[in-house]
Amino acid sequence: MADEQKELATNVADHGLTGQLPSSNETTEGLGVTQDCSCYITLHNGTNHELVLVYAQEKHGEWKTRPAETVSQKSNIKFWLKDLFRSFSNWHLHAKLLTFIIPVGPGAEGMVKYRIGSTEHKVQMNFSCPMSSPNSASWSQGEHEIPGIWLPCPEYNKSDALHAVFEWFSTKSKAAQKQFPLARLPGIVIELLLTIKYLAKLA
Repeated sequence: MADEQKELATNVADHGLTGQLPSSNETTEGLGVTQDCSCYITLHNGTNHELVLVYAQEKHGEWKTRPAETVSQKSNIKFWLKDLFRSFSNWHLHAKLLTFIIPVGPGAEGMVKYRIGSTEHKVQMNFSCPMSSPNSASWSQGEHEIPGIWLPCPEYNKSDALHAVFEWFSTKSKAAQKQFPLARLPGIVIELLLTIKYLAKLA
């Protein structure tokens, strides 16, 4: 192994390139390639209901830490969807010319759906960390208006490994009431307004 490294360094120097191999967590400048394209998700259950896992699907990547089967009220969980991308892990010498292989992968993308307590209401969280485009994190369209539950837009970073926070709140909570123009009204009034809006969509 030492002889191979010595030969590699010699050939690298002969061609005017750097003789230092990139480390496993190094970002390669100029190519927009990062070593870590994983999704690190935090779920905060600020409601008075237990959340029950319906499914956890990985479109790209593999689970290193799977979402919990249940999430107790007023608690947090974390899960990790790891990308299958490996950059600059293989270097080859051919005819005394240094070439390197850049494996290309889709990064990580997943969907996790939870049911609220014993109800039929379900909410899906979507998240992705593509290799060559901005990160994303969102609730599924049409599933975020549930009576008594407020789901603020997820907080997340647009570049590098995705770190996203999904929060669930009761509409009676202080965090939820601050977001409504009628925040001074009792929480039950706000809950009633949301229920009417939800029923109107079903009609």
